[in-house]
Amino acid sequence: MAFLALAAGADGLVWYWGPNGTYHMQKDAPTVWAGLRETVQELRGLMPFLTAPRGLGDTVEVADPFRAWSRSAEGKRVLAVVNSADAAATLDLDLGALGAREVSLRKTGETVPLAGGRLTGDFGPYEVRVYEWATAP
Repeated sequence: MAFLALAAGADGLVWYWGPNGTYHMQKDAPTVWAGLRETVQELRGLMPFLTAPRGLGDTVEVADPFRAWSRSAEGKRVLAVVNSADAAATLDLDLGALGAREVSLRKTGETVPLAGGRLTGDFGPYEVRVYEWATAP
């Protein structure tokens, strides 16, 4: 949901927590708690991009069911792609206009092959991937 909100143009994200008397997320839903912690940690790592001014190339058009946002900072560009569907989907996106030559997955550092400047991949339901590449000086 956080990445979908960012793809929709949100300028901020807010989480709230009710009193622990009837529901304590850490104890009652440890999987949800772990997912929330992972998301917040990932967003902290993206902070230079999240706080960078919007510029040319930040709007990325993707076909349904995908949503995306992109931003440049510190000599790099990130592209977050979200499959917004509850079913698997295949991404086919031309990254040539964004100047991508060698793209990697931000989470693992794994290089992602581009065939003719196109980023392709099979996404699971609601899957999020954040890609990164160096921008031209």
